[in-house]
Amino acid sequence: MATILPSGQKIEHIQLISSWFESHRVLNPILTAANEYRIASKCRYVECNTTVIIVGPKDLANRYAVDEITILRAEQRVFIRSVKDAAKVIEIRNLGDFDSKMAVLLEIRPDQTVGIAALTEELRSNWCMAIAFDNKLDAIAPMLHEALEQIRRDILTKVVGLMLSSNQPWTELGHAQEIAERIVRQSFGKLYAELVPEVSSGETARLLGECPIGWETPKSSHG
Repeated sequence: MATILPSGQKIEHIQLISSWFESHRVLNPILTAANEYRIASKCRYVECNTTVIIVGPKDLANRYAVDEITILRAEQRVFIRSVKDAAKVIEIRNLGDFDSKMAVLLEIRPDQTVGIAALTEELRSNWCMAIAFDNKLDAIAPMLHEALEQIRRDILTKVVGLMLSSNQPWTELGHAQEIAERIVRQSFGKLYAELVPEVSSGETARLLGECPIGWETPKSSHG
């Protein structure tokens, strides 16, 4: 500290920035420790009556001009956890053609029953994650929710075009997920990178259920 502070000056105020929205919970232990250190310290670089203040995300936002995205960055961890918690209790009431398309896969590749069952479960789970993500953005960030709606339209256009161009659309499922993840990552990769793979996979599952393009079982599979 001797090489940082101007000669003859001591620290009078200490501000600690917390990214935790319940930052008031750390006040008691920090202020208690500050009083103990004040008594034990020789106070060579800090004034004896130095104040200690905790600045939480909301306080920081109120002090400086911030936009919706900046605030969301501060709330990122809480938001991600809330999306994951919400996804656990979501029940998809209308699966559309999703189950029938997964059944077609089983008919085509009966030797891959275990793998297809795992894929089906993963897609359903990710679909719940996509719904939770949709609901949370709609509730707290209309601007980003509007961006998500545009993302869905982009995925729909590209994936439907992909499926229509193939005589065996089920073989394009992996490519469809890659397209969805690339589109989702472009808009949400910086804010919610942790959620991108699951949300994009969930949007693919949603499209499989809602897309009118059928997956007909190849004639060869009937023997």
